Amino acid sequence: LGLKAEGKGLELMFKLPLDLPTTLVGDPLRLGQILINLGNNAVKFTQTGAVCIKMELKYEFESKITLLCSVIDTGIGMSQEHQSRMFKTFSQADESITRKYGGTGLGLAICKQLCELMGGEIGLQSELGDGSTFYFTVEVQKCEQKSVIQTIDKAAVAKLKVLVVDDICLARTVMIELLAKLGVKADQVDNGVDAIK
Repeated sequence: LGLKAEGKGLELMFKLPLDLPTTLVGDPLRLGQILINLGNNAVKFTQTGAVCIKMELKYEFESKITLLCSVIDTGIGMSQEHQSRMFKTFSQADESITRKYGGTGLGLAICKQLCELMGGEIGLQSELGDGSTFYFTVEVQKCEQKSVIQTIDKAAVAKLKVLVVDDICLARTVMIELLAKLGVKADQVDNGVDAIK
């Protein structure tokens, strides 16, 4: 996804919670297929702006975790009518979209089946001209094995003065939230002139 996004001048971001375990037991091949399909679609239908892949812990019960994964884009979006057809086999928004962007419409139907095989579901939120968010859940197991991660001294980091500069609101939001979790209160601007001021 990185090369495709870079080739179009898009920002590709990943938003992961700090409490997300780094080692889980599940089906990485299926999970990867879903993320790559949704990510490729997001890049394909976004001309300017960003694509963000976001993971959250939706539920945690004993040894099971339900992950909520979202692929958010600033692309062309779609109407409610088109959204209702998105997860049906060989269905796309409309023929003009197929002519312009290509594809068969099979990918989302397969993503739906894969999510269901992993105990989850898939859906979307979109507005025509205002981007789309495809989201899905999957069930995974906690792993007893702990991975070794270098910890950050939050007290030292919290003292830093940080200015986040990006013309894309979604990119600024991701960075500001990540810094806030580290105890850093950052300022933000959307252009270079304000950054210099």
